[in-house]
Amino acid sequence: MKRLIFILFCLASLAQAQIPTNKREVMQQFLSGTLDESYVPAAFFMHFGKDARTGEKAIDAHLRYFLSTGMDFVKIQFEQGYGRIRIEKPEDWEQIKALPADFFAPTLEVVQGIYDIAGANAMILPTVYSPFQMLIQSVGAKTVVAYAKTEPERVKKALEYFTEALIGYVKACKKLV
Repeated sequence: MKRLIFILFCLASLAQAQIPTNKREVMQQFLSGTLDESYVPAAFFMHFGKDARTGEKAIDAHLRYFLSTGMDFVKIQFEQGYGRIRIEKPEDWEQIKALPADFFAPTLEVVQGIYDIAGANAMILPTVYSPFQMLIQSVGAKTVVAYAKTEPERVKKALEYFTEALIGYVKACKKLV
């Protein structure tokens, strides 16, 4: 039922003759440079409430927002926190280790759910934070700056952990489609 409603909305919102009938085609033409110049693809982003950060509620919130705004692609918010790590002395950096293999599972579930419903008719773009942003969220900006000056190898190692985790996340997202 969700898929039927989604398809009907896409068809109704793109009834103009030169514009493709689904949002995926709009973006494919835009990326290839063949989209009618009178149409400019657009999207708007927002974070959803605490109750809509994971699972079915997150999937529903993203799709409702996509449909109500008429966006040209679904941008999935990254609502999963990394957890705060308290760094009071150099040895505390040892707390930052490789993330567990299933760390991104809640977000991947949302990506899969949205793709299953809307993937044939819209491009799905999950948010990917930088390793630096992950580190800032985990230990705080002041701590990162202070240790980058005094013990840059500790900061570098933490960034390497987060980089590997993000590479794994992006690869997992690609496998879903």
